[in-house]
Amino acid sequence: MKAVILAAGKGTRLAAVAQDIPKPMVPVCGTPVIVHQIELLKRHGITDIIIHTSHLGHIIEETLGNGASLGVHLTYVPTHEPVGTSGCLALMRHLLDDTFLVLYGDGMMNLDLHRLVAYHKDKGGAATLVVHPNDHPFDSDLVDVDHTMRITCFLNKPHPPGMLYHNLANACLYVVEPEVLRHVDDGVKQDFIKDTFARMLTHHALYAYSTPEYLKDMGTPERLSHVEHDVRRSAHIRPPGSVSRRPAVNPPSTTSAEPVTKLASSDA
Repeated sequence: MKAVILAAGKGTRLAAVAQDIPKPMVPVCGTPVIVHQIELLKRHGITDIIIHTSHLGHIIEETLGNGASLGVHLTYVPTHEPVGTSGCLALMRHLLDDTFLVLYGDGMMNLDLHRLVAYHKDKGGAATLVVHPNDHPFDSDLVDVDHTMRITCFLNKPHPPGMLYHNLANACLYVVEPEVLRHVDDGVKQDFIKDTFARMLTHHALYAYSTPEYLKDMGTPERLSHVEHDVRRSAHIRPPGSVSRRPAVNPPSTTSAEPVTKLASSDA
C-alpha cells in the first residue's frame, strides 16, 4: 500500500516557530512531525510514500532526500500554485492504482493502521475517513453518520452557534480507493471535504472510522505545546523508531457516533 502525505501547508498560525520552514517540518520534541508520520507508516509496513510539497517544499526534500535514511522510499510531487488538499491527486494519478492512505502533514498520530484498513475493506466504500471527538469542534470540519457509520453529510467550519450535532471531527487521515481520482478535476483547486467527498456522497458510500486512538492537530502554538507534552510523557506517542505491538488505548468503537455536542459560540 502507498501513502500520500499532504505537506504543502504554510503554517500561518505557527508563524512563531515555522517562519523559515514548512509546517510539516515543525519539530515535535526535536523531530519534524512529518518524520513522526513516516515512522508510523513504516511500522505498519507502508514504505512507498508520496509527498505533496509547495511552500518551502525544497526544505523537506533536502532534509529527507529519497527516504533511504528512514528506511522508506519517498517520491515528491511539488506545486507552485495552491491546488487544495485533493487537487494534488490529479498530479499523482499515474502513481496511485490501488488502495492508498492520505495523511495531512500537520497532525500527530499513533493508531493501528492495520485495523483501519481492515475496517475500510470490510465496509467496501470508496473512502473511509478517520474521525474522533476533539476539544475544538467549533473550528473543525465535522461529519454526520447513520447507524452503519456511513457518512450522510459534512458540516464545514465555521458552525452556526447553537447547533446540535455529533462531535465527530475530521482527523485528516483517509483510506482511499482509486475510483476517487475520477472525481478530482485537473488544474482546479479542490478540497477533500468541501469538494471531492461532498460531490461523492450522493452516489458513493463514504464511511467514518471513529477511534479514541491518538490524533492531534498541532496547528497552533498552544496545540503544539500540548502534543509535545504528550510526547514527553510517552503516554500516547512513541518515539520514532520504536515498535508498538498494540494500540496506545483501548480498541476503537466503530459502531456508533459520539455524543451530541452543542456549540453555543466560537469560544465554547
